[in-house]
Amino acid sequence: MRPLFTDLNEAVREVKKRKTDPKILSKIANFLDGDVPVHFNQSDPVFYLSRHLGSPNFEAIKAYEMTKKFGLQFVIGEDLKGIFVSNNFIKVPLGKLPILKGLDKNGNEILEYFTIIDFNSSQGKSFSDINTIWGQPMPVFHKELLANTPIKNLKIVDESNWINKHYRGNLYKQYVHILTIMCAHGILMEAFSVDEVDFVKKIVKPAFKEVERNIGVKPLIVEHITHEEELERTWDAYPYSLYDMIKNKLNLNL
Repeated sequence: MRPLFTDLNEAVREVKKRKTDPKILSKIANFLDGDVPVHFNQSDPVFYLSRHLGSPNFEAIKAYEMTKKFGLQFVIGEDLKGIFVSNNFIKVPLGKLPILKGLDKNGNEILEYFTIIDFNSSQGKSFSDINTIWGQPMPVFHKELLANTPIKNLKIVDESNWINKHYRGNLYKQYVHILTIMCAHGILMEAFSVDEVDFVKKIVKPAFKEVERNIGVKPLIVEHITHEEELERTWDAYPYSLYDMIKNKLNLNL
């Protein structure tokens, strides 16, 4: 899995160089039929995190903290037309938020869970169509959480329409198109857990190799959570600084 990743400093040097290379930019544009999302098609490259919803969990905060010194914009791509299902371990914490409450006597993190949506009525709905149990649109609430964290120079973009045009439902082809953009327009911040070995083997690595053949350079992916770090904490949990805000939302609106 290691060859997929590029060192952060090297990735920044490389993406800045490629961003001014007309040959690489032309290959990317031709492959995507000119459909490079506007948040990538700027003068400077960006750091990019692709998730169902933009939300300030520990993963997003760590990715931001790693990248902020470089001064490039941090972009979180959302898919608001993605479907919420309660058996998806990545989607569930967006509706049942694990909040850091403190540490036990051994220094382990204590999490308290706050359910912010009705799971039964939300099942099978698009994220854009789900409200919190107090009636606020779910994506709006997560943006409100983001506004109460130190993450700055941030752009949150809904990429639903782009995904619709670029093989929604076909993960392999979708990855080929996303990784093509990462050849010059951005640096993908990503981590693959030990549970995703088959996904990496069947989807990510072949897509990576295809893009490298097509464009002539490898996509730039930086690992923001290593396998060792994966074991240190629950990365889809939220910092204690948001505890009172979330608890008050629930108490005041129930």
